[in-house]
Amino acid sequence: MKWNKTTKEIISYSFAGLALLFGLILTAWGFSVPPIGEVHSSIQLILGEMLTFTGAVIGISLHVKNEIGKAKEELTEALKQKYLENQE
Repeated sequence: MKWNKTTKEIISYSFAGLALLFGLILTAWGFSVPPIGEVHSSIQLILGEMLTFTGAVIGISLHVKNEIGKAKEELTEALKQKYLENQE
């Protein structure tokens, strides 16, 4: 199987979504087991880790996309200007 950009994004976003869902389900489950209404600190720790992982995956992906887009625009503009200078 060849790993292209789309496949990697699908996998990373899927894992992020599953981690978020797992964290939320675990937190809801923590409210329903004895003692009712009290969430154990380990459940809170796991939720925090899942939210951090999800935020990191989505945030890093968006940051990289934006930076690559900016670099492409700058490079395109620089090449256009060089081309126009050579035409004159």
